[in-house]
Amino acid sequence: MGSSDRHDGISGYNTGMLAVLAKEPSHDAVIDALRARRTYALRGGEPITLDFLVNGTFQGGETEAGGAAPKISVEVAARSVIEKIEIASNGKFVYSYAPEAEASSATFTYRDSSGPVPGTYYYARVWLKGRSRESGYQRQEFGKYAWSSPVWLK
Repeated sequence: MGSSDRHDGISGYNTGMLAVLAKEPSHDAVIDALRARRTYALRGGEPITLDFLVNGTFQGGETEAGGAAPKISVEVAARSVIEKIEIASNGKFVYSYAPEAEASSATFTYRDSSGPVPGTYYYARVWLKGRSRESGYQRQEFGKYAWSSPVWLK
C-alpha cells in the first residue's frame, strides 16, 4: 500500500493508494489478485498504470532463472509527465530510464547483464514530475510515484 501511519492518531495518507490487478471487479477476483501479489503501491493522489514483467512473469510472481539475462518489461501510463522509471534488484537500483520527451506514458525493456541468479528479485519504481499536497493534518508536499510488487527468480 502507498499509505503509512503518521504516528499522530490519524491513520495513513489520504493520497496513498493500492492497485490490485484483478481479472474482474468481483470480490473473489480481488482476493485472488491479492493472494497472488498482483498489486502495486501509489503515492501522490494520481492514478498510474504500471505493468511490470520479468521473463514474461507478472509482478508478484516467481519465474525460473533460466540461462539468459533476465528480460524486464515495463509499461507506464499516467496523467502527469514521467520523470524517470527505476529498476531495482535485491534492494539496489540497476537501471534508470527517462523518457526523451515530456511524456505521460512509456514502454521499454531492459536486460540485466549480471545474469540469472536464483533468489534475485526485481521491482520497478515510477517517478512523476510535480508535487502533491496532502489535505488535512500537516498539509505536506511530496512526490508522485508508484512501485511494483517484485518478481523473484527461482
